[in-house]
Amino acid sequence: MEEVFLKLESLGQVLRIDPANNPTMFHYAPISTGEVELLRTIKQVIRKGRVLNIGHNSMVMVMVMVMAQGEMAMEPVTLYVDCTVSAITSRTGGPVFRDDRFLIQILRAPLVALSAALTAYVEVRGGDEEQKNKLCTPVPFSENLAGYARATHASMMNQYHWSQDKADAEKWAVMARLRTNAMAAIVNMPKIMV
Repeated sequence: MEEVFLKLESLGQVLRIDPANNPTMFHYAPISTGEVELLRTIKQVIRKGRVLNIGHNSMVMVMVMVMAQGEMAMEPVTLYVDCTVSAITSRTGGPVFRDDRFLIQILRAPLVALSAALTAYVEVRGGDEEQKNKLCTPVPFSENLAGYARATHASMMNQYHWSQDKADAEKWAVMARLRTNAMAAIVNMPKIMV
């Protein structure tokens, strides 16, 4: 997977703040090249794992940042920016459609709005629950580099099912170009899954 990400990086598809460090997490964080360049100007980077606590140590009267691999005294006027959470969480709630309800989940990573719109479209269009769930198979959200391959494969399988759905052939014709390139990727994606 590291080779895949290096190739994606060389194509400008993903960006890495610190080229000397390979990330261990991947959450589809949206960022521009200009923002990455600005982040690269930060010189004091602490790499001691996830932050567990930031607080005042009353024994020595200093602010302390406690991390998984140690702690560090901090200046009292330090600005902390929490970038550790994902804007999206993985829902493992089963199928999208069940009985008279539906649970919006990611159907095309990382496109949350497209996933919600497609769910609404499939619901309004009607049909039986089995067919609707075939068109709306939840995609596991990526937590790390290996998760990217699983999410991409599931997204591509959904894309394939959408292209095979004959309910609205005119609208699906727009996706023909993507389908042509996606077929080879569907075959290759399992080869890089961990």
